[in-house]
Amino acid sequence: MKPIKLLAVAASALGLLTAANAQTTVYIAGAPALRTELTTAIENLLRGQSGVTRAHNGRSIITANVIKWGNATIAGQRNVTVKINYNGSAGGWLTNASRKKVRFLDNSINGPEAVDVLSDTKATPVDEAVPDFHISNEFQVSTPWKGTNNVSFPENGNTTYQTLVDTIVGILPLRLVASPAAPAGLNITPLLAQQLYTNGELRLSQLTGNASDYNKKVYPLSRGIDSGIRTLWAAANGVGTTTPIRTWQATTSNTTNKPVVGITVVAPGVGYTSAPTVEIAAPETPGGRTATATARVANGKIVGFTITNQGSGYNTPPRVTLTGGGGSLASARAVISGGIVTSHSLWAAAGRTLGANSTDNRVLGINSPLGNGGYVTFGPLLTAITSQLQLPGGNPGDIYFTVLGESDADSAIKAGAKEVRWNGNLLGTLGSYGNNGNVTATSAPNPSTVGSATPSLAFGQYDLWGYVRLPYSNTALPANSAKRIIHTAIANQLKNFDAPIKLKDVNVRRDADGGVISASGRRL
Repeated sequence: MKPIKLLAVAASALGLLTAANAQTTVYIAGAPALRTELTTAIENLLRGQSGVTRAHNGRSIITANVIKWGNATIAGQRNVTVKINYNGSAGGWLTNASRKKVRFLDNSINGPEAVDVLSDTKATPVDEAVPDFHISNEFQVSTPWKGTNNVSFPENGNTTYQTLVDTIVGILPLRLVASPAAPAGLNITPLLAQQLYTNGELRLSQLTGNASDYNKKVYPLSRGIDSGIRTLWAAANGVGTTTPIRTWQATTSNTTNKPVVGITVVAPGVGYTSAPTVEIAAPETPGGRTATATARVANGKIVGFTITNQGSGYNTPPRVTLTGGGGSLASARAVISGGIVTSHSLWAAAGRTLGANSTDNRVLGINSPLGNGGYVTFGPLLTAITSQLQLPGGNPGDIYFTVLGESDADSAIKAGAKEVRWNGNLLGTLGSYGNNGNVTATSAPNPSTVGSATPSLAFGQYDLWGYVRLPYSNTALPANSAKRIIHTAIANQLKNFDAPIKLKDVNVRRDADGGVISASGRRL
């Protein structure tokens, strides 16, 4: 071989080596409702790798709002840093489609219990960057962040939002719940849901058909305007994703000195060969008793808990620590019962503001009328939905109603809330249906290989769900780029293993949030 060819070959090999070892930083935003699944998917891609660094707010990476992995290898790409800010499903669409910067953990920050740069907007140092992609549970057309408009940044004139590539990787189911005083078997229809959320109340007799419930009221609760779950619910019930609603903020009392009434699996974890030890933190009240529990494991995951002693004296849900068992990434939430609602008021829209004016009352830049706000975090919503209403001038049978994600609904039900039928149907138990993608309309009700779905969802009777997706911009993630390769690896991990419900386990599809369910074939 001639020297010049040798030099060319050497230069080419050096270029490939340099590319393979180049530093790549991937920025991800999106839905806190899906952080368990996305964080688990990334951790599964990194299993067995030594030298990977991790930083995150809080003690547990699986429930963190902001995360940073360093020195990782994903899909053959080396020296990868992945940063996540779970800024909301709607927030993900806004910042990704408008190419607005998001606050991520700085490279200088290492270890657990780092500052939460999502909630602490003055924390420094911080890495500000436009997300490369985000995780969401709603179609872009369900949000205001499409085309050209001045909805979120009116002081800047019109903003043009990119149409993102919608990579669908799974299904997120929702459940409806009501206060403990709700009658068993309660059902709500789309028409009644529209009236409830536009008027701010209904008579309970409209749901039950019982004249004795005429003087009892049903009041709606909601997550904030930046919640993807709220968007899915608004699309499903026909209110519409841009129509203002009227929901309530509760004032509760008698919320202290409680027992632990249940433990919810927030993240099932991976690799468990035996049940881990469950440690529940001691109560705050002097003289209280520490609760105890055991975990149940199946197929390498934690599937539930048994309370062996409810304890006493808890003023807030105690921390649950899981150790041993040979696995990792599991997380659990202890639940205490609610209190007494002594008053409530319509929400004033408030929360994280991503508009240019940080002192106004807009949420994601959107001005909202009285009542159109909602709970920014789940804890206060859980307290409200599990409390008894004793409103001035009210009735002992008055109740709250809301929509929740799967694990949040499980917590509410463990604390006494009642599950509500949606248009006559219940979701059922996740993992009770599916057959490795071989699901058809004529499949047996109980296939031999159980998947991730439920029969009612798999065959379209229960339609309160949305798609899990990882939208990205073609210009930000061109084909064959390192970031696009990493995105594809994460998407495939979710699709095949870590999504709440796998696409292959259902036989229905829809092409819009709240849209018609079709049995013509699986979506993707």
